[in-house]
Amino acid sequence: MATNNNYLVDKEGLEYFLSKLRIHDLAGKVDKVEGKGLSENDYTDADKLKLADIDPQANYYVHPQYTPRAIGLYRIQVDASGHVAAVSPVTKADIVALGIPGQDTTYQRATQASDGLMSSLDKTKLDGFDAADKYAKKSEIGTVMRYKGSVATFADLPQDAEVGDFYDVREDGSNYAWDGQAWDPVGSSLTIEVVTTQDIDEMFA
Repeated sequence: MATNNNYLVDKEGLEYFLSKLRIHDLAGKVDKVEGKGLSENDYTDADKLKLADIDPQANYYVHPQYTPRAIGLYRIQVDASGHVAAVSPVTKADIVALGIPGQDTTYQRATQASDGLMSSLDKTKLDGFDAADKYAKKSEIGTVMRYKGSVATFADLPQDAEVGDFYDVREDGSNYAWDGQAWDPVGSSLTIEVVTTQDIDEMFA
């Protein structure tokens, strides 16, 4: 048979228990000080007045509502707060106002006086030429020989000639070109005589 333990607390024991319970519950208690609240970080009258002066809507913001737009080209107006205040589709007049032609751009054929498009005939002619570096420049052919005429004798050749000038000297049938310092022979006449039958007979005699 189990034994139940029964305890009896008398008046002195009950008073002691209550005193212990009181000490335990009030261990973290701060004694009330006149003029003070729960701590030294009191919620003061000044703090209350400051909070009371704050508008209930002070931090309330509602973003403006705008009409949704499909993808497109629009003119927009922005207000002082950086919000899109107005929207309208871009028109042809708006584009023309920017300096863009309102119609298809056409070009005339190029001339020696004005720019334009090259004709197919001119393009064909241009394609017929080789690369520019394949041709001699004017400066490169400036000293080409120039026939100036003929004189009777070598002594008649001028002394004020330019490089490239050449003359025919009739007395010896030669041609002379001025090289910048002297007359340089560039060729002489060739006499051709007909061989006769008598000449041939002499070769076999």
